Amino acid sequence: MRLLRTVPASLLSLAALAGCVHPPIPTGDPLNDMKPRRAVRVVEVVDLNRIKLEDGRTIRMHGVAAPPADHAAFAAGSQWLRDLLEGKQVVLDDDEENFYANDWHSYVFLPDDPARPRFMNGELVRKGFAYAFTTPPNERYEPWLLEQQFEAREEHIGVWADRPPAAEYYVTDRMSNYFHRKECPNGAKLHYPDRYGSRADALSDHKMPCPDCRP
Repeated sequence: MRLLRTVPASLLSLAALAGCVHPPIPTGDPLNDMKPRRAVRVVEVVDLNRIKLEDGRTIRMHGVAAPPADHAAFAAGSQWLRDLLEGKQVVLDDDEENFYANDWHSYVFLPDDPARPRFMNGELVRKGFAYAFTTPPNERYEPWLLEQQFEAREEHIGVWADRPPAAEYYVTDRMSNYFHRKECPNGAKLHYPDRYGSRADALSDHKMPCPDCRP
């Protein structure tokens, strides 16, 4: 779990929240690119993966997909994020593309401990409040996020506490991050159909359950 140790270390030089963040000398960690990063205050947590900043922007979290709004993890995760972030300053880190699907996206770090800033995207996934969902070319923290998801799934917490009845098989699209029950209307729209013999196989392949049919 190298990334779990090295990513937070790349933000050690937070300048007392008032100035810029200057990562240390590059060590192979993608955050160590010597690009200054400035802290900004969160004025509102909209929901599980959206925050409003004092500069007027609304930010969606890179690499994080929320469960359906009526899922217990959605409400619990949204409140957890509000308690931590509202009124606090955070440090944002970008990826290859930061504006897509009509939204700004970023990685969010909470520097409540300047020696070990908290990676909020990863913590949402680790606590089972959300799924890891990376979209090429924005894959900077994909190994870390998938590791957090694996641990949450192993513990059957949050979104991974669901254990629905098994289906004969499950369908997916090789270009999609979701898998579906075979009778799901979304499955009929797949362009590159494939199938899994079990839910465990789909999850092990880092596919997310469809929010509609909830396989």
